[in-house]
Amino acid sequence: MGTKISQNALSKIVQIGLFQVPPDKIIKAGRLVNVFTGEIQEKVYVGLWKQWIAYVVGWDHPLTVDEQTEVVDLSAYTLCPGFIDGHTHVDGWMTLGEFLKYAIPGGATAIVTETSAIASAMGKRGVFSLLRDAARQPIPIYITAPAEIPPYPGLETCHPFDTDDFAEVLAHERTLGMGEIYWKALIDRDRGLLKRVAMTLKAGKLVEGHAAGARNDRLDAYIAAGVSSCHESVSPEEVFEKRRLGMDVMIRCGYIRDDLEAIAPALKERPIDEGLMLVSDNYSPQMLVRDGYLNHIAHLAVKRGLDPVDVVKMLSLHVARHFRLDRRGGIAPGWLADVIAVKDLEDFKVEFVMSEGKVVWRGGDFEIAPKPVNFPKSFRKSITIPEAHEIDFYLWGKEDPTKVRVIEIKTETVTSLSTYPLSLSDEGNIMADPSRDIVKLSVIYRAATSYPETVGFIKGFGLKEGAVATSLSWDCNNIVVLGPNECDMAAAVNRVRELGGGMVFSLGEEVVVEVPLPLAGITSEKSLTELACEIDEFERTLKEMGCPLPRPFLAMQTLSFTGLPFYRLTDKGLLDIRAKKLIPIIVS
Repeated sequence: MGTKISQNALSKIVQIGLFQVPPDKIIKAGRLVNVFTGEIQEKVYVGLWKQWIAYVVGWDHPLTVDEQTEVVDLSAYTLCPGFIDGHTHVDGWMTLGEFLKYAIPGGATAIVTETSAIASAMGKRGVFSLLRDAARQPIPIYITAPAEIPPYPGLETCHPFDTDDFAEVLAHERTLGMGEIYWKALIDRDRGLLKRVAMTLKAGKLVEGHAAGARNDRLDAYIAAGVSSCHESVSPEEVFEKRRLGMDVMIRCGYIRDDLEAIAPALKERPIDEGLMLVSDNYSPQMLVRDGYLNHIAHLAVKRGLDPVDVVKMLSLHVARHFRLDRRGGIAPGWLADVIAVKDLEDFKVEFVMSEGKVVWRGGDFEIAPKPVNFPKSFRKSITIPEAHEIDFYLWGKEDPTKVRVIEIKTETVTSLSTYPLSLSDEGNIMADPSRDIVKLSVIYRAATSYPETVGFIKGFGLKEGAVATSLSWDCNNIVVLGPNECDMAAAVNRVRELGGGMVFSLGEEVVVEVPLPLAGITSEKSLTELACEIDEFERTLKEMGCPLPRPFLAMQTLSFTGLPFYRLTDKGLLDIRAKKLIPIIVS
């Protein structure tokens, strides 16, 4: 994105740079991380005019000041360019304002977020509502236009988001490009997807990637189509394969995965080039409250042996250059004054945050506070399914036992497929078998007008009784419910419906624990500390009920997620994502 600056402003900056007139502010820094040379400079003054840096000089340089000049004394701290999260998802879970209450003290001076969650829940108006909310915040929030809503049309359902909607979002000045695009659909030359990629490249914007599992020829073809980056590398080999082919690599360290731990040792053995970045790909409410944010990623990276200056580069300059954010990511004359001050380059405890020349946070307090959410009232009525009943989760069989295909949970995001015989009830309903950890699983389109929807089976969640339902589910944000008991499944779905969205565990048809997400069915309106406590209680309850997974909340969100090449249940049926086809649940 180009830098907008007037002729008069340029003239003023030149005068300040020549020390002919005083600046608005002078930052007196004990040390400064120079991301251009890799140095740590000692005892530095940084002169500012409005949002611009006018000069960077040593303490021995004579200054020009007057009574209007504000001197910010950070002589006990190290100045770094502000951190930028180049890939995250802040369009669900928590409101943007609540997220920023922790993200800014965690060193963020800009955010680049995906918008697939709000688009799948509310369509185009959801994305534009997020953009309006973002424009009110104290740091810039950039977005990427959602690539595939839904990822597999015809095999899953969500709120409509057509090519015209995509074009409108893409044209917005805060849209940096096309959001993460799953490689299989692209190399299969999906016509609608190719059209959106071509539109994005023609607009001079970036196409962001999601290349999980793409290697060799498939990766070559994917990159050849114009994809600029990937955040899904889980090993050094994947990182360097992509870099050899010119693709920028975002190394993930966050809630979904911590790939940095496996990759860091290999990064110590070669220079860190401009195509390597550190990103979160989401931080959970608990992590934000407990650990911090981008400063915590920096701390972990240094702890794992990376050079502190390289770490700062990977969180600032490299991200800015990838996204063509002109004159961001460094501290130099003529650059935007996005700076943070940290106590040291090990813990990265943040003392001071400035975004575009404005002090946002200092010494533990906000000087410009994040704004509360301002979603339309209609966002509270986004889930319009009818009332659920026990029979809605029956699956009828013809022989006893009936052989069925069962999704097996391997991790929170990985699944396989097996076949098991299951008994019939007197009415002919194929029953769950909690003694073998096989329970029912159903996915309901959030705007469905009738039942039944898809009913299948899943193994590995560990639930012996009760049921759990959620409206927060990647990428379509439909209702996902599982349990051994159809009555409890109906009770959990009905409570999600009453809340307007959320995650619910029911037992004996009574709600035991819930996490309300009434805004678009995917976002809490509570404070982040309250939300973190609710999620903790929810996960603790499920573990007490037998769930062996470390993060049940995450596992529930991914049971219908088609962005990884495994087996999922969608509202259309049991989907083999590699084969891109629905397969029968009952074995003939």
